[in-house]
This record gives sequence, C-alpha cells and structure tokens, in this order.
Amino acid sequence: MKKLLIFLFLVFSPLSFAQVLELKVFASDSGGWPAGALCFFSNNKMTAFEDSLLVHYTCLGGSDIFDEMWLINAREQRLVVRAEVGNLLSTAILIDEEIYMTEFTETQTVKIWRDQKGSLSSLSIPKELKNSHLHDLANLGHKLWFRYTNLESRDHGEGVMVDGVLKILPHRGVGYFYGASSNSEMFIQKVRKVTATNLVESYPEEIEIRRAPEFAPVTVLRDQSADPASPFLSLRNHTILKNHFWAATAQTKEGVVLILGEDLTYQEFNLSKNFKEIDYWPGTLSNEGDFIFRGTHRDGRIGLWILKDGKLQLLLTTHDEISVGQQKTWVSKHTLFYCAPEYGDGGVYIGVGLDREDGNQIGQGVIKISL
Repeated sequence: MKKLLIFLFLVFSPLSFAQVLELKVFASDSGGWPAGALCFFSNNKMTAFEDSLLVHYTCLGGSDIFDEMWLINAREQRLVVRAEVGNLLSTAILIDEEIYMTEFTETQTVKIWRDQKGSLSSLSIPKELKNSHLHDLANLGHKLWFRYTNLESRDHGEGVMVDGVLKILPHRGVGYFYGASSNSEMFIQKVRKVTATNLVESYPEEIEIRRAPEFAPVTVLRDQSADPASPFLSLRNHTILKNHFWAATAQTKEGVVLILGEDLTYQEFNLSKNFKEIDYWPGTLSNEGDFIFRGTHRDGRIGLWILKDGKLQLLLTTHDEISVGQQKTWVSKHTLFYCAPEYGDGGVYIGVGLDREDGNQIGQGVIKISL
C-alpha cells in the first residue's frame, strides 16, 4: 500500500478567526438548561449533526445517578431518552435520520434505544447477546454496527443489525475492537490482533479503515508490536472521521505524532515539537479536514487549538469572554474543559467551566465557537 509520509513542523500564527462564543447549554448544582439542576455533561461525548447537537448528561438522583440525552437546535430542546436510575447511556450515533444509543448497568447492556424523529422505541437484544455488554455503536454503511464482550467467556466481537435483528459477525482474528468513528461511506477504528504468540504478551495494535461499498477492512497503521519497522511505539485508542478525512494520534521516539488522513493516504505532524501535552481526549475534524484538539503549548498556553493548512491557531483559552444575551460570563480559570470538542454546523462545540467577573466559578457550559 502506498503511503504518503510527510513530516511537517508546525508553526504558530496569530488567531485569525473572527470567532463568536455562543453559550448553548448551562449546568450547575442549583439550575441548568435544557436539563435541570444536578445534571452535568462532564466526561460525556456530544454528537453533532446538521444544525443539531445531542448533549449527553449524567445526573445525580438521590443516592445514585442516571443519564439523559437531549437534542438541541434552534427549533427545539427535546429530551430524547432518560435512563433508569442507576443506569447510564452510551454516546449517541446517527444512521440516516435515526438516533441510536445503548442503556447499560455496571455489567451489561439492558436496552438499545432508537429515536425516529421523536418516536422512541427499543430494539430486541437476542438470546446470544443477553449476557454481554455492548460497548459502542457505529454506522457501517447505513447499518447499525456494535462491539460486545461476553461476560462469562470474556470473548470480544462485533455484529450488525440486519432487518431489525442483531447478528454476531464471524470472528476474524481480532482480540479487541475499540470504539469506531463512522459515516455511511467510511468506518475507522483501532483493533488489537490475536496471534499464536501473544496470549500473554501485549496484542499487536492496528488501525483499520472500511470503505463503501464492500466495507472490507484495510489496515493503514500498525504499531511496532505488529510491525517492527513501524515508527509508532503505540497507537492511541481514539480515531476521528469527518467525511473522507480521518485522524489518529500515536507515540514515537520523538513524542506524540498526529496522523491526518484522507481515504487511505495520510500525513504525519510532530505535535510534540510545539506542545508539552496533547490531551488524551479525542479531537475533532472540520468538514475541510482541519484538526481541532485540546493541548498545552510549550510556551505555557492551555487551550483549544486548530491545525489549519499546516499552521496552529489558538481558538479558546482561559478567561475568554462569552456573551449571554445582555450579560457576559467567562471561560473558567479553575476548570477549563469538561469534555471533547465536537464539530458541527460551521463551528466547534466544547464544554467549559464558567466564571463570574470576580473569578468565582458558576457552573459548566457548552459553547459553540463559530469558525
């Protein structure tokens, strides 16, 4: 396979975006919108599509917790699903115009929810998956894809929904599937392969891409345990996809490297040249393939960054001003970020802490940065 290997050293340029910071969601101990008090989106992943945003909350319910999923756009703020007390929800995914997510306990999946333009239903979980935990859902060519772990055997596998029925796919030498990023045309994920010699040792790690119409897996990246000639000591678990653009991060002897791809070719960018730390939270991609991520620059600036046309620009940092009607609030100096960025509708969404003018923290907010 022909690979495009281009090592570009990043240069910092001043922020050139005429950005507007819009507060879309507010959360705190005493109140919030659209969800109520004691519901927080920290550590959960948002999902953006068209002009809508799905915000995933975890709420305190007496001595236990539960999750809510809210749909937010200019027309409505709608509660899609509220899990039973003690249960959590997975990240929501979109297949055509349908929203899917799982509801699960500490040990296993209890429901798969499907929202069809406001009509909510649950899918039947077949007998062979009753004693399994379904970790993630994805879109595999307009089909619902899932990965699972059998709670007794600890076997890990994948499956798809065919004609409304969940079916387990044949094993193909993969010991562990990680969460996938996907759309109707492409599907990308990290996997750990099984070999005769790695029953005790670490598994070889690879990143696979599947493309329409066949969706046959093609390996695009390998770590050194899979290929001794590889420059990658390890591959981070998260992969990102937007249209035909994709991104992954890896550890090399030189530090953290960003891999930006289009279809089956990619470029490498040495992020460690400019950054002390790249947050482990996944980044996001714009429709044009620009990479947006959380990181700490070597000059000490902590914030949300964009890599555009080979140059770095700072999008957001502590004490940036946010307008809320006739009032103002500020990005917190106490807790900067609460979740991963998510691109959609011409901007990037990110969860941040909010401060009053006197510097006291008042809660959490999801803001949209127009690009």
